[in-house]
Amino acid sequence: MTQLTKLVSAGVSLLTLNLTVLAVGALETSAQSSLITTFSDVQPNYWAQPFIRGLATRNIVTGYPDGTFRPEQPVDRDEFAAIIRNCLKVYISLRSLIFPLNLGFII
Repeated sequence: MTQLTKLVSAGVSLLTLNLTVLAVGALETSAQSSLITTFSDVQPNYWAQPFIRGLATRNIVTGYPDGTFRPEQPVDRDEFAAIIRNCLKVYISLRSLIFPLNLGFII
C-alpha cells in the first residue's frame, strides 16, 4: 500500500466515525424532545413495542390524545401521511447536521 492510499483510507475512516457520532447525537437530541414514549395500550411484551417506542422517541409517531397508540387498528391515509412527513423532518435534520455544506451531491 502506498503512503497516499494509507492516508486516504485513514481519512475515510475518520469521516465515517465523525458522521456516525453526529447521527447518533442528532437522534439523542430528537429523543429528548419527545412528549410521550410509552402508551397505555402497548404492553411491554407486545412484539412491536420496541419499534413503537423508538418511533415515538424520534417524534415520528405520537399516538392519540388519550395516551393510546392503538397498535391493532389500521393506519388511516392521513395518519400515514403524517408519519411520512415526520420521517422526512428527521431525515432532513440529520442530513443538515451530517452534511452542512451543499456540495452538489444528492443524498
